[in-house]
Amino acid sequence: YARGGELNQLQRLRSHLRVLGDAATGTFSVVRDPTTQRFIVQLIDPESQTVIDQFPAENIVKRLADK
Repeated sequence: YARGGELNQLQRLRSHLRVLGDAATGTFSVVRDPTTQRFIVQLIDPESQTVIDQFPAENIVKRLADK
């Protein structure tokens, strides 16, 4: 169950997943940042389990956390 703001975040994430998915060779993970309570989509390398890309970008998440 998603509330208004959460639903908007999920819709934006779904849109960005489509863009990332076009060139994706990894797997997707959706996590909620504990500080900002925003959803983050990460593209994970299946072999090394490292984050290849994420939306929103890490610097944006940090900036939001500092507010």
